[in-house]
Amino acid sequence: MNRWCTRLVALVAMATAFGLTACGGSKGTSDVVATTDTILFQDGVDPSDLPDGATTLDPGPRHECETDADCITAKGATFACDCEYKCIEVPDAKTANGCREDKNCGSEAYCDACTKTCSPLLPACATCDTDRQCTGQMSHCVDTITVAGLTTTLPQKVCAPWCPLSTGACAVEGAIPGTYMCALLDGDLVNGVCVPGNMNCGGLQARCEKDADCGQGEKCWLDLHKCGCRDALSCGFGQACLPTTHNCVDGCTADTECGSKKVCNAGLCQDACTGSLADSNIQGCDDPVPMEGKEWDCVKGHCSVPGMCFSPIDCRDPETYCDADTRTCKAGCLIDFDCKSASKLCDSSNKVCIDRGCDANFWCGCGQVCNLGQSKCETAVGKYCQVCDQQADDPCGDKDTLCIGFKDPKTNEDKGSYCMPPCGSDSKNPCPQGWQCQDIKDDKGVSQGKKCIRFCYQKVSGGCAMGDAPDPAAGDATPGEDTAAVGDP
Repeated sequence: MNRWCTRLVALVAMATAFGLTACGGSKGTSDVVATTDTILFQDGVDPSDLPDGATTLDPGPRHECETDADCITAKGATFACDCEYKCIEVPDAKTANGCREDKNCGSEAYCDACTKTCSPLLPACATCDTDRQCTGQMSHCVDTITVAGLTTTLPQKVCAPWCPLSTGACAVEGAIPGTYMCALLDGDLVNGVCVPGNMNCGGLQARCEKDADCGQGEKCWLDLHKCGCRDALSCGFGQACLPTTHNCVDGCTADTECGSKKVCNAGLCQDACTGSLADSNIQGCDDPVPMEGKEWDCVKGHCSVPGMCFSPIDCRDPETYCDADTRTCKAGCLIDFDCKSASKLCDSSNKVCIDRGCDANFWCGCGQVCNLGQSKCETAVGKYCQVCDQQADDPCGDKDTLCIGFKDPKTNEDKGSYCMPPCGSDSKNPCPQGWQCQDIKDDKGVSQGKKCIRFCYQKVSGGCAMGDAPDPAAGDATPGEDTAAVGDP
């Protein structure tokens, strides 16, 4: 008895009930006898694997065809085998783009195996099944690629145009330059494929033809057919609009963030300009003037257009902002910086600056302290930066308040004497905003106690609630020497 007989001994009674002969003892006898509709216990299937109460194993669906020839034989010359292995009638070639294979469709289409019709070749990033569906010579349908030695699997198979790995250049029709990169495929060190730089076909930026195609504050740059920032006003504060890519990038807010002979213009570090509009000898301001009838001027190395602004920094007066439509400074604010005071923040919905709640002096403006009980900034009380005479018997009227004289370290010029009150007992808030708590020693090195110190002869940008220096005479102010930025945001 062979192995089938061994398996079926326990089922003799059941087999008999179905009118079947389970086994035979002679060599030519069939081991398994089936009914006309099912096969009883196919080779390799153990009876114990069957569902409870089942006596047969369902062989599952069967393919109607494997090739077009099967359908032609079974149903006629107009039939073909589709992608589900079913015989379907091929649509008429002239009226319905019917086809049997790719060569029936020309160079710009392929034969869809499911519908047996010609479909246009798929562009880059379109979902695909095989290479033959993708447009472009040597294009591939891929889902796994290698970039910089790292192999990545995409969410689905997509069409990827050819690119030369020698240059890595991707020129994808209809795509914004720079959005695709050249990747390695299957170890081919010569021929690569173009895939999105962000590895996300669904996140590709669409080409634009006009400004209306872009979002608010953006412009359609026809050199790249790309929506991008117009200038620094289209970007967040502290960012700049990069002219080459029209993308917002981290930028500068002050000249000190730039190198030697560089200045911060509209958030970008650039070479300092020279000359003046009055002398008609401007050098270094070569960009087109953004408004007809206006001309560039050069102010302390910065290119500017009189009466215009290009970033929030250009509006220097407190509580003014740069209007993106008119390029002029207007009263009010759009961001906290426009208030030009640490003690205020911008209510952007109403474009007005309002007092900022505080929990420490540093939240307040120059010359202010934080009333912790009311979380409110108030003008400090005391003789901070009050002018005094060192030769007087009691110059500040208080033995704990020192009268300290200042001299210009470069010229030794006398800058005046001012009262410096003692530091407060609160170690976190010892002095008003703009003053620093320092241990003062006389010319013999003897400590005179900790006092609130500020260079009182310096004019504070944006003003100070108390003890501010008078406005400098025209031409006297030199940034970093006679003009301070104490209390600025």
